[in-house]
Amino acid sequence: MRAGKDLVLAVAYQHGASLPHGAALDDFLGPTARIAVDTEARALYRNWRADRARDLTLEGADLTSIWELEMMAQCFLPTARLLHSLRPALLTIGTRRLVTRGFDVSTARLIQLIGSSSGVAVQSESETSSMHDPVRRAPSRLTHVINRVGVPPRVRGEIVCMPYWSLDPAIAALARRSRRLRPVAARLLLPGLGVRRAIGVAANGGWMGVAGERLCAASRETVSAAINQVETSGMDDPIGAAIDAYALDTLSRIAGDTLAHVWHARHALAGGSIRLGMVPFDCEERARMLLVATDTAGIPSLLVQHGFLEWGGSQEMALADHLAIWCERDLPKPDRNPRTVTVTGNPGAAHLADRTPVRPVSRGRSIILVDYPGRLTARTESRISMRHVATALEALEAVRPRTVAVIRPHPSDLCPESYLELIPARGQLEIDVDTHTAIEPLLASGDLCIGSMSTATLQACVLGVPTVVLDVAGIERPWPFLKGALPIGTQAEELADAIAAALASREIIGREAALEALGVRADAAERVVDLVAEIVR
Repeated sequence: MRAGKDLVLAVAYQHGASLPHGAALDDFLGPTARIAVDTEARALYRNWRADRARDLTLEGADLTSIWELEMMAQCFLPTARLLHSLRPALLTIGTRRLVTRGFDVSTARLIQLIGSSSGVAVQSESETSSMHDPVRRAPSRLTHVINRVGVPPRVRGEIVCMPYWSLDPAIAALARRSRRLRPVAARLLLPGLGVRRAIGVAANGGWMGVAGERLCAASRETVSAAINQVETSGMDDPIGAAIDAYALDTLSRIAGDTLAHVWHARHALAGGSIRLGMVPFDCEERARMLLVATDTAGIPSLLVQHGFLEWGGSQEMALADHLAIWCERDLPKPDRNPRTVTVTGNPGAAHLADRTPVRPVSRGRSIILVDYPGRLTARTESRISMRHVATALEALEAVRPRTVAVIRPHPSDLCPESYLELIPARGQLEIDVDTHTAIEPLLASGDLCIGSMSTATLQACVLGVPTVVLDVAGIERPWPFLKGALPIGTQAEELADAIAAALASREIIGREAALEALGVRADAAERVVDLVAEIVR
């Protein structure tokens, strides 16, 4: 790819270092424009939902709300990126003709309209079905069979639970403590409890089961008919009409099975024993489908925080009847009834409360927690992962030569081995990429952590590992990922100085802030169980 001749809309993680600057549309967005992209993407979604929610609410299930996260990631954020980056790119390059390759019809149409409004002739050379579908790992053979055949519900317990790592200890405590508030698996098992305990919980409390292919086929037919009947004529703004068509096309691709899962959940709840639905926040659409079913049945819901809150918090905080959050700083906006919000701490970090941090023996092993672009924000550039690792390695080579650097990619990174391309030419570091070791043992194996804006960075600091945050994005970060709370470096030289200071300090700098932000409380799981009992009382 050549800057001035080629433009790439979405940069793959592994190409972040090799793609020339100016060959990515993202290169034409400054910090202020990135914030504007986020703001516009959210506004585009809100306006579209206001226009379409009535037509796309089927049997009480609002498709525009259930699929909010994917609609933002696959439609509205890419659209806002195009609106803010394509015109500046074309103006800077000075092109008069643009040829698009490999885009779906909706994206190609938007590019054509934006280009035409800038006086650029746009020609579509080839198209794909979609470039925004998330890449998912193939299910196991057993999972494939279960999803095809389906599993009927067998509900005996009272609390339907959707598992997540930070929620699992609270579910385990609920199973131990109460015979009247038995957990029910949202599908078949609660795998975070371990195989033996998960089977025992399923035998005692039961499961919601799985909607089969026959029900899914009926759902797809109903959803498709509803989307096809939406009136799309009458829009005077061509770009607005193109965005609407883009959104409807996206929804038709991703939302077909929605009603099947809602129907199945309502059938499972019809027995009347369920008294509460408990889900993690930042949840996928399956949790929202469950919340639709519990709301229809008049069953209260509890949403439990499961990760560090980024910009603006979590949209799911507005969906559930009750919230369990990690610390007072995570309190939602004032319009939320404070009586429905309880600070419980983080059940997944309760085991760290009684752990005395032991500064690791110096073994010359640094753990790099790779920053990542994120699917729901434009604030961090698409090249950030490679830039983050390259800057970390440069600093380590300067301040810790002849040591080991272990790179931990984000779970969404599908090409982790690409970071090996950044091995310094002088070979001053031994570099490894670890995607398999559980996060806390991995962090504890090092004597230094170079972190990003993530929960894992807080875990490293709490464990007693000297921790420095590397922020190559150059934007304002939320607490505690800002100077004064945790040690921070923004470029290699500054990072090297921060590393030297952190290693020389007798204390773990920033640990108190990390403890608070991570919600470390010894009784966090019990607090969640107490809250469950109070809600259903």
